[in-house]
Amino acid sequence: MSRVFGANNAAVLKNLAPWLTDEENRQYSEKKEVLYRRACKTKPELLHLVPGTEDLLQYLQDHGIPFALASASIISNIDFYFETFGLDRWFDKSQVVYDDGTYPNKGAMHLEAARRLGVDFAECMVIEDSISSI
Repeated sequence: MSRVFGANNAAVLKNLAPWLTDEENRQYSEKKEVLYRRACKTKPELLHLVPGTEDLLQYLQDHGIPFALASASIISNIDFYFETFGLDRWFDKSQVVYDDGTYPNKGAMHLEAARRLGVDFAECMVIEDSISSI
């Protein structure tokens, strides 16, 4: 299972169906995420940020502490998260690092997020929601 959880869709699908072409992989990736978003919407009472997240993000913003969002999600999910959770209160969507097919792994995304913030990665704290990404 460690080859599925925390990995981006390209890696997950390559592990599950290595015969897929790159285009088929992209198409199934989008289909998988459509199902994910549909499932999320079936229980809106459970679709929320973890308690304390909004306070933390607001604190960082109010105190001028740079922070970024780096996600193994594809852009359609990033759009969904911004719409669902009002992330534009804290993040500029154009600065979000997401799975656009150019990053080999989540670590590379973390490094890119630090670069976009203009800070040395050694000065960063990474808060991750997936053990395999850590």
